[in-house]
Amino acid sequence: MLKLQPSISPRPELSVSQGRRTRMEIAAGALERFGYAVESALTRKPWISPLLLSAAFLPCALVKASRRPFNFDEILTEYVAALPSFDKIWKALAGHAESSPPLFHLLFKLSADAFGWNQLGLRVPSILGYLTMMLCTYFMVRRYAGPLYGWIGALSTILTFGVWYGVQARPYALLLGCSSVALLCWQQVCRNHNRRWMLAGLWLSLATATSLHYFAMFSFAAIGFGEVVRIGQRRRIDWPIWGTLALAATPLLVFRPLLRANLVLKKGYFAPATLHQFVVGTSRFYLPQDGVIWAAFALLAGSCILIFSRRSLQPPADAETGPVYEWAALLALLLTPVEAFAAGKLLTGIFQIRYAIVTLIGFSILLPLCLQRLFRNSRAAALITVAFLLLCFGGWYALKSTAEDQAGDLATNLTPWLRAADASRLPIIVSNPLQYLRLAHSGGNDLKAVLVYTPDAEEALKYTGVNSGDYNLAGLRGLAPLNLPTYGSFTDSHREFLVLWDNSRLDWIVPKLQNAGAQLRLHSTQGERVLFLVDLPGTATPLAIAANSAADNRTLRGK
Repeated sequence: MLKLQPSISPRPELSVSQGRRTRMEIAAGALERFGYAVESALTRKPWISPLLLSAAFLPCALVKASRRPFNFDEILTEYVAALPSFDKIWKALAGHAESSPPLFHLLFKLSADAFGWNQLGLRVPSILGYLTMMLCTYFMVRRYAGPLYGWIGALSTILTFGVWYGVQARPYALLLGCSSVALLCWQQVCRNHNRRWMLAGLWLSLATATSLHYFAMFSFAAIGFGEVVRIGQRRRIDWPIWGTLALAATPLLVFRPLLRANLVLKKGYFAPATLHQFVVGTSRFYLPQDGVIWAAFALLAGSCILIFSRRSLQPPADAETGPVYEWAALLALLLTPVEAFAAGKLLTGIFQIRYAIVTLIGFSILLPLCLQRLFRNSRAAALITVAFLLLCFGGWYALKSTAEDQAGDLATNLTPWLRAADASRLPIIVSNPLQYLRLAHSGGNDLKAVLVYTPDAEEALKYTGVNSGDYNLAGLRGLAPLNLPTYGSFTDSHREFLVLWDNSRLDWIVPKLQNAGAQLRLHSTQGERVLFLVDLPGTATPLAIAANSAADNRTLRGK
């Protein structure tokens, strides 16, 4: 007799797991098809992506620029750009008021004349320069990986601190824009596309970049390195490209006196080329918000790899494989911080990550290409990544910067306190040069009239080891509407004054007064900020006598 085996039903948990997996696969497939549809639409209408990218960035940047107060360097930009003639601008730059080439200040002067001498008017060139970099990045990545990954490249700088420079009245965003155009033109020249026009574009973009910031040399170095690799492949030299690079560097000959004058900043600069400065500066640049953004991005990318990279999809039909020399140039751009650190050690003595800002170009092109391989050409994963980056842009718009926090503190706390504390309207020496410039710039004319700083690079170096701020303010002496006497002339002509002290490492004035035998009497306080009444040796000012009497009375009452 045949025995029938009882049928074994599947375990309930296994069925549930299979059902969930099936639903996930269905959803992933639907999203993948939607990604293909979006890619197809962007390919058929290539003008849509630049338009939408501009529409996503410009409103946020314009509003951010109009609300964000100027920081120390931007105030220097405004004062130098506001000078009435090129000769005065050159004089200010030769006197170390600022270390950028004069074309930068002339360009921002034109912008302010056109759009207003305010936060927005001075920042319009930077906004346009940053948008130019985003669009160039999109076109370069699109050639390799399609429009969706091109969007990732255009938006990827939000993962770094670089986006903050897109709304600063400084040359860095323009340097990014010019360098991106130069890279795009060089790629077209190497492909023999409109070679004459592209050579002209390469020359113009690099010459402009050099005239905006001296550290444009790293853009030259990246393209030059790529060209060296190309020579190794072709076994011959492309002389028109090398001639164009040499011709584009000629503005440095015109600015040679300014470059020579800037060498004095090598000693006492606030950011020396040390290994600590390199590690801290680079990590903060690439890990903004304490790495929270990168942690979220890594979690998102890992999830997309698990869900969408189970099968390999085909790249867009018109996608190109980048030649080795282009990858070499992109890698050189990415490693610009290392090059800037080496240059600081060997030549300039300084290192600031923003001087290596063109690293963003290499990063924003290489990141989407790496993601394309990790996602195995998944359009759905690219679409989700684009949505995340757009969300980050919205968060950037909402976040406050350090400059905004400082301006809020200045407007609500420091300025009212100084007005109330200095009822006698005595001169107030601000011991911190950065604090002085912010107060003098936005504290109002009544407060500006009594605020004083006495820039002296030698004394600053002697007492603090840092003198770049003193060099900047000394260069504006007699050119900007600021009270910037020498220390000796001020103390000789003012026997009664106050000193604002804020425990800054840049303060050399209070230690010098103490070493000279001056008595600093407490006038008023606000947190860590202190107003001292200065009693120089051999003087007995009425206010000092009154302060002494009040102190004696408090002592007697205490007894």
